[in-house]
Amino acid sequence: MRPVEKWIWLPEKQYPHAQTTRYSWHVRTRTEENYTVAQFSREYRFHKAVSRVLLRFSGDTAFSLFCNGAYIANGPVLPGGDFLSLYSDDPMPQHYATEMCVTAEEDPALGGGNLAFRAQVRMSPCRCFDFSRGHGGFFLTARVEFADGTKTTVYTDRSWSAQHLAAY
Repeated sequence: MRPVEKWIWLPEKQYPHAQTTRYSWHVRTRTEENYTVAQFSREYRFHKAVSRVLLRFSGDTAFSLFCNGAYIANGPVLPGGDFLSLYSDDPMPQHYATEMCVTAEEDPALGGGNLAFRAQVRMSPCRCFDFSRGHGGFFLTARVEFADGTKTTVYTDRSWSAQHLAAY
């Protein structure tokens, strides 16, 4: 799948305090801990049955993704290996994404022709294996294949709803 996603985050004018974070559990580059949980959502309504959806997504620092109310995944993928010695002093040079396929057989809700995505993203490294690029965010690309053989692609952009979840 060709990535076309755009990173999205909370509007800076509304949430100036919730934009940046330190990029590693080990490096304390800022005195303030900007712990923030954001929620992003978007519903797509199609007038035909969806047969499968190819997904590519990630978040900074950690996220949970849901589609049509059902849990899809947590992420991002952990760096693995001896990540403490490799990336403890600098931001990671890359960010891992997850790619997966959801079919109408696995999730009968797809057959109705609607896709409702919701992601909750936690910004601020809290555990040793959390890494960040220093700014919270989320991205998703969904290649939607319909029962009639046609396809379309949807992705994160400014049309997605962004909320600060102050309860956290």
